[in-house]
Amino acid sequence: SLPIESRLQQGGLLPDHLNAEVVLGTVSSVAEAVQWLGYTYMAVRMKRNPLHYGCRWDEVVTDPELVQARRTLILEAARALNSARMIRFDEKSEELAPTELGRVASHFYVSHGTISSWNENLHGDSKESDVLLAVANASEFEQVRPREEEMEELTSLVRHACEVSVSAGLDTYAGKVVTLLQAYISRAPIRSFSLVSDQNYVAQSAARLMRALFETAVRKGWPSVALLALELSRAIDRQLWPFSHPLAQFSDDRRRPEYVPPETCNQLARLGPAGDVESLLECTHGELISVVGSAKVAAQVRRALRCIPVLYVNADVVPVTRSVLRINVDLWPGFAWSDSVHGKEVQLWRLWVEDTEHARIYHTERISLSRRQCQDLSELNPMSLELMVPVFDPPSSHYVVSVESERWHGAGTAVTLSLAGVTLPQQHPISTDLLDLRPLPKTALGPDPAVLSLYSFEYFNALQTQMFWTLYHTDNNVLVGAPTGSGKTVTAELAALRAFRVRPKDLVVYVAPLKALVRERVKDWKNRLSRKLGKRVVELTGDAQSSASELGKADIVVTTPEKWDGVTRGWRQRAYVSRVSLLIIDEVHLLGSERGAVLEVIISRARRLDTAVRIVALSTALANPGELGDWIGVRPGESLFNFRPSVRPVPCEVHIQGVSGDHYCPRMMSMNRPTYAAILRYSPDKPCLIFVSSRRQTRLTAMDLIKFAAADGSPRRFLAQGRSENESTLEGILPLVKDESLRHTLEFGVGMHHAGLVESDRAAVEALFASAEIQVLISTSTLAWGVNLPAHLVVLKGTEFFDAKQHRYVDMPLTDVLQMIGRAGRPQFDDRAFAVLLVHEPRKGFYKKFLYEAFPVESSLPAQLADHINAEIASESIRTTQDAMDYLTWTYFFRRLLMNPSFYGLEKPSASSVSAFLSNLVETVLHKLVAAGCIAVVEPVSVLEEAHKVRSLEPGVASKHSSIVQEMHVANPEHSRSRAVAETFLLRPLPLGHIAAYYYLSHRTMRHFSERLSRSIGDGALLKLLADAEEFAEVPVRHNEDRLAEELWRDLYQNFIDIDAPAEELLPTSPPPDWNSPHVKTRLLLVAQISRLPLPTVDYGTNIVQDNMYRVLQGMMDVAAESGMLHTTLRCVHLGQQLTQSEWASESPLPLGFVNRSHRDRVRRAFLNIGIGCVPELLFYTAAELEEKLHKWKIPRDSIDQVTERHTHTLSF
Repeated sequence: SLPIESRLQQGGLLPDHLNAEVVLGTVSSVAEAVQWLGYTYMAVRMKRNPLHYGCRWDEVVTDPELVQARRTLILEAARALNSARMIRFDEKSEELAPTELGRVASHFYVSHGTISSWNENLHGDSKESDVLLAVANASEFEQVRPREEEMEELTSLVRHACEVSVSAGLDTYAGKVVTLLQAYISRAPIRSFSLVSDQNYVAQSAARLMRALFETAVRKGWPSVALLALELSRAIDRQLWPFSHPLAQFSDDRRRPEYVPPETCNQLARLGPAGDVESLLECTHGELISVVGSAKVAAQVRRALRCIPVLYVNADVVPVTRSVLRINVDLWPGFAWSDSVHGKEVQLWRLWVEDTEHARIYHTERISLSRRQCQDLSELNPMSLELMVPVFDPPSSHYVVSVESERWHGAGTAVTLSLAGVTLPQQHPISTDLLDLRPLPKTALGPDPAVLSLYSFEYFNALQTQMFWTLYHTDNNVLVGAPTGSGKTVTAELAALRAFRVRPKDLVVYVAPLKALVRERVKDWKNRLSRKLGKRVVELTGDAQSSASELGKADIVVTTPEKWDGVTRGWRQRAYVSRVSLLIIDEVHLLGSERGAVLEVIISRARRLDTAVRIVALSTALANPGELGDWIGVRPGESLFNFRPSVRPVPCEVHIQGVSGDHYCPRMMSMNRPTYAAILRYSPDKPCLIFVSSRRQTRLTAMDLIKFAAADGSPRRFLAQGRSENESTLEGILPLVKDESLRHTLEFGVGMHHAGLVESDRAAVEALFASAEIQVLISTSTLAWGVNLPAHLVVLKGTEFFDAKQHRYVDMPLTDVLQMIGRAGRPQFDDRAFAVLLVHEPRKGFYKKFLYEAFPVESSLPAQLADHINAEIASESIRTTQDAMDYLTWTYFFRRLLMNPSFYGLEKPSASSVSAFLSNLVETVLHKLVAAGCIAVVEPVSVLEEAHKVRSLEPGVASKHSSIVQEMHVANPEHSRSRAVAETFLLRPLPLGHIAAYYYLSHRTMRHFSERLSRSIGDGALLKLLADAEEFAEVPVRHNEDRLAEELWRDLYQNFIDIDAPAEELLPTSPPPDWNSPHVKTRLLLVAQISRLPLPTVDYGTNIVQDNMYRVLQGMMDVAAESGMLHTTLRCVHLGQQLTQSEWASESPLPLGFVNRSHRDRVRRAFLNIGIGCVPELLFYTAAELEEKLHKWKIPRDSIDQVTERHTHTLSF
């Protein structure tokens, strides 16, 4: 018998399979490809029968493994793929990298010959016949040969079934394929058995190839070709031409209630525009009957119309820079989901942004919606997308946002966005050149040895040297824009050291936007400034509360924006606020984030205070430092430092790699191989930090890295330099690690770090990574802000996270990405560092642009203005509507409104337009506050009468504001005067406004409480009212936590049955409609806290609601008391007691929330036998007596310790 030979080398198959391996990530170089080829059957047969594969015997003698022959084959295949633009092949380095065309070919199983043909024959303005012919000419159809006996029937099919004429003749395989494909779409009958067989093959392959051609056109940015390919792809799937009536898609199955007879579809098609879907949807039932002639058919047509999966689109455009636009898109379903029509999975759409003038697609995105999402979304609650697209100067007249269903005809929508009214922002980039200065020694700080001992280095770096004089020898306000990792914290300390030297009795305040940053700074400064300089460092966050006396004695207060905002709202009553001489704002570029409004308010308030406060703002490199510096009060030529992103103490080489895949989890999995390859290439024996989006991804990534290392034969390569002596150190730590997954990965030198770990585990991982005992640390993004653990290589594995509000994955803020990249580089050890970004392929262009170009900072104040205006009214800083207008001129928002008006919805930046815009904004805000019951608007007053009450503005802002008012008077003095007088009202704070300002609550929460609190409210309704407060809207709901919520709900019900608690009052008798709601999660966590039930996972913990729980409850209590509801107020008090004690009031008059639940009944029975029924009776005994009596009742040791500890605390209280 003849041996079986390999066909891998024949028919051009090797390049296609090589491309698949390159796309998969298993092959990234010629050497790896040669090794991969060695595992194939062809390599085995090459050694046995070399002549058959073109090898000579002398090659076998000199190279028994035929490595060189395999290398030659790989080089030929790589060059063929490079020529087809399916991979990027560098001949010098012999590296292989996938391209978008290669990914499309691999995903849809398209040969490199077909891709080459499309590259040559298709272009941006190809017609429908060109698209059909391109598919028909694919090498996949070469075996479909025309036969003489088929010509007559093929000719008949061309005449009767083909709607598109092509140039290919029937004597070619392309002509035959085109004819059979069109006959298939037209559902034309075929008599010849051979043609039936060929048509089945053509239909199956053409559907796949047409979809591949669509993806190719999208990636090339060809809108017309993409739409043609998508329409033809749907036509093949549906066997229905695109010009057919959309209701013809419901004519296949008579058993469906949505069935529409074919004759009805033809009748509607003949009506023209009057019979299209939009017109039919607007018809009443009677009008529809008159159109189709039957009530039954009219009902069927109505049901079918409602099932066409149309997405309604609303979009607006705002400029970000002169070259980038942000398009805000809202999507919501305009159809009724039917399982019989749409199935039980998801419906898919393709969205793209098209510049019709230049025929280019600038952005594309795939939209997938499940049945549940379609039910949740509406016009009032849409899916929101933010798309970044380029714009050119001069801009095109309009862009078009199109949404097309991937499976349904007639389910496309489009919105035209006019760019005529868009004003591109002015750009005056200010960048500071790094001067060639001699590094300044730390002895420049003076002779004090305590100050010199603060720093372990001998010389300041180049940036610190250049800024030293301004920070340490002047009191100027300073703005520092520099990349992460460039030593900005030391610059802040220089300003603090000057404050200690010049004003030793004054207070220094450091504001950081994240608790992680605050904790790091407190830990560092207590170790250095407190121990060496004797300065009192006080932390003020939600986790660490400090008394007024502690704050009064403090030298440094480290706090978050919200806490400092709450403190300075009542600055007149807090003497220590007037002691502030230096305000350090870290990460000021976060002004544009959701919490940025609070940063903006506290800086604006600091500028308005009577006391002279020096402001030092730290940021990354900025695109618009001029307006930011002007707002802070920085002198541009003296104390504004904005270094370019490339200026770093350790140069960082950033590599951006796109990864395809529409679904998040498979895309994350496909990133693991490139992550491992990046470690081997850039940091084989140096520390590597990998950032992922979720806690689950830390575990999955760690396991895959260990698996790849084991496959390479060195599973413990990530232990320090591969040395086994470090295992003894690990052996001492591993038994102390509580997390099982972490304990397992640490054995192989891979650590994990996220908020779900207990503190001891996080500290152990940090210590092991800092001491280089483990090489790889995989973390969530919080580590980038909180802990200073730089590495030689940083890998960002994906830039998306799950947003529970939108039920989908969204992009991380660019500031987070820059912060993570900033962790690359160890100044003491590295002369260069590396960062690798693995991003979703459509986002690759965005990151390429903005990682090397500073990003402008915009204001987020308008969206949250109402709460801050309420706080100022409550503190009487704002007394009139004119005061509110003047208040806005102090904000950063006012500066950016003049520079980028279209971003904030202002059509043109004229003086009258700006004044009218601000007036409308203030009016809208005041209406919200009045509706919430927070303020009252009293009789109008004259501007002149109130002028003496208004605080004078700073000169720069006053001149801007007065110039606008002056221009208004010049334009129309009478109208301006009448409007000013008529619209100036006195504003009076009401009790609800005071409560909101004092407890730092939203005006929406005040309205929520005032409308729903009643004298007869029950415990369950009260708990729900608390959980539904606005402050819990940001409680994180992670992916798949809806299942955990349902499980917890069932456990809670069972627990209520066990303890005879009022379950019906506290939990709904039926499951809530949305398990992904943060308010439902909050409610479940509050009940679980009182019940002291174990929670499903560490992630699902009550600590995430405890920050807000007590202040919201206090606010609700005050609202009830203010309304005279004594019974409701007492219920609030009891609810607070139950939350604090973690025990239901119905369980016992002696609260035992501090005792383990499993032992609580035994302790209660023991107390009753001893004669203890309430807290005062507990104090009749000493701790030793209690311990002895409980021991006699055989109470477990840990519960006895809990009782005695609580007894001691009660006595001390």
